[in-house]
Amino acid sequence: MKLLQKVTMLVVACGFAFSVAPVQGAWSVIDNFEGETLGALHGQTASNGQVWNIDAGTQSYLEAVTEGSGQVFEALPGVPKYGFGKLPLATTIAEGSSGTLYYRAKLVDATAGGATAYSVGGYDGTDTGHYSKTAVIAFVNNNDGTAEAFVYSAVAGDAVAIQLGQWYETWIYIDLTAADPVDYFFEGYLAGPGLSGQILLTSGSGADTQQLLRSYTVGNGIQAFSFYKSSATVPAQGFFMDDAYVDMSGKNLTSVPEPAGLILLGLGGLALRRRK
Repeated sequence: MKLLQKVTMLVVACGFAFSVAPVQGAWSVIDNFEGETLGALHGQTASNGQVWNIDAGTQSYLEAVTEGSGQVFEALPGVPKYGFGKLPLATTIAEGSSGTLYYRAKLVDATAGGATAYSVGGYDGTDTGHYSKTAVIAFVNNNDGTAEAFVYSAVAGDAVAIQLGQWYETWIYIDLTAADPVDYFFEGYLAGPGLSGQILLTSGSGADTQQLLRSYTVGNGIQAFSFYKSSATVPAQGFFMDDAYVDMSGKNLTSVPEPAGLILLGLGGLALRRRK
């Protein structure tokens, strides 16, 4: 899952030396969790140079952990009913502009307590609790062997069935260019197992593709990348997240390249250099 690190190891093993860009387009890393010390994330510096700020009651339950050959974000089963954490963006998605957030997410395949929603996305930096979900996508373990995802704005969107224990790519395009802030909106996209490619998440039984921001404070812009967990009971089932990126230039629905793609790009570049 750790793109540049894996490519570098393979390239060095082959005896080659060249640089491979870790992202494509205008993606910039928010956090890939490789630089953090394993354990609680609160107070740790992320890949973008900003510091994780997690609510007091939640601090023991949001961690950097090892999965496979890399590190990822984990929300442990003991997260309080309403757990919250945020990481400032290096640059705010300001009013008058637009940008896209990207991350990968996975619900733990387990049953515990009751249905649990894990919401991740953009935060305007003002409200807490349910009102912190300014522009997010919710991943829900229904605690019965099924799961779903939906956009979560002023209302919950149309649920799309997803699979437990599988990684999904997520894009949240945030548009703050309208003349009137009441018309600011976001769009949510999802791709992964069981879905027909990349899909646009809707609300209103498919009628609405552009979602109004939830409890937005005029003038703030989108200042942070946030996590919010809500459930009726504790413990819950658990949640993983990784490879959070932002594109400050507008709408970007491309994937952050997988390791194999980067290796091919790098080796292709080396071949071209050798031909010269």
